[in-house]
Amino acid sequence: MSDRPRACLRNRNCHIDKLRTVFRQPKIITGVWKMAQEHDADISEANARQALQSRR
Repeated sequence: MSDRPRACLRNRNCHIDKLRTVFRQPKIITGVWKMAQEHDADISEANARQALQSRR
């Protein structure tokens, strides 16, 4: 079996972990929250944070 599929999977997981780190940053959470509020004023910052952190 080639190492290529395993390397791709490792790279994919690495990239996903990096994106998860980005999505936890306060600037990203606040930006998403502000954009979401344009569509629904009832969305709280806590809702935005939870939505970003629960994406798996």
